[in-house]
Amino acid sequence: MDDNWTGAASESPDSGLTPIEGTELEALLAATSGPVSWRGLSSVEAKAAWARLRDWVEWFRQEFGFDHRVVPPCWYRHSALVSVLSALHDHWRSAYEPLATSAASSEWHRGLLPLEQRLRDWASRTGCTVGAHRPDVVAVYPDDKAEWAAHVAADVQARAQRERAAPTDGPQS
Repeated sequence: MDDNWTGAASESPDSGLTPIEGTELEALLAATSGPVSWRGLSSVEAKAAWARLRDWVEWFRQEFGFDHRVVPPCWYRHSALVSVLSALHDHWRSAYEPLATSAASSEWHRGLLPLEQRLRDWASRTGCTVGAHRPDVVAVYPDDKAEWAAHVAADVQARAQRERAAPTDGPQS
């Protein structure tokens, strides 16, 4: 094959590549999606997302031999674990989608290393075992709405004063 060949795949009978037709490309692009934002899902979207995530977490736990110290059986009852597992799932989906680069799967494994430790830390915090779930302990903060409002008002006022005092010509730094 000519090393200088620059034509389309459909023009080279010996390239081994086949062109992607418009409808195929549209289907591939439609199949790709961004990360799941649990906060913004509708009830219908959430039902489907939970099913996909549970399926994937079951595969993930078995594939890597993780026990309850990494992914406890009640992982779905702990929002921190759901968040990390969902991020790993999203990264895995993008790493193995048809349009991913050949290095994407390696990047997923590199990303798994620190997140596995995060899963261990959070699973340890829960104290959950194979047979027992323990709810998350969330510290209750005092009501600071008045302090918050005063802080924001002071910040906005200080910024407005700086803007009025700044010269209007030339770039701002």
